[in-house]
Amino acid sequence: MCKSNIKTNSLVLLKFFYHQ
Repeated sequence: MCKSNIKTNSLVLLKFFYHQ
């Protein structure tokens, strides 16, 4: 697992939470 993947996942999760 690359660190970039984790960062992207975090961003996606944050965006999802913010949208909801």
